[in-house]
Amino acid sequence: MKDVPVSADINTGNPWSQTISQPLPRAIPTNMVFAIIGTLLFSPCGIVAVINAAKVSLLIQAGQVEEARKASKNAVYWSLAAVLVGLAVMVFFPTALKDMMASMPVK
Repeated sequence: MKDVPVSADINTGNPWSQTISQPLPRAIPTNMVFAIIGTLLFSPCGIVAVINAAKVSLLIQAGQVEEARKASKNAVYWSLAAVLVGLAVMVFFPTALKDMMASMPVK
């Protein structure tokens, strides 16, 4: 007796073919580590980066691959902004504070 397939492929009529609904997405990085580093250096931009990084996994699980890629890119942009602003503040703020303290009159 022949094996009877459980379901048939509607498109080709071949009961033994397997259909793949959509190709698996290429791995999309969440960039969570970069976002956390950005949060440590400059919180306002870093928090936005963490939120976008957290969205990536949820969007992939929901099957929204393009939105996950956009969230991943946004996480990188906000993380980079946080790191650059944080480093700029660490470099320029002490110098400005030192100059400001030097110009204050001493009693």
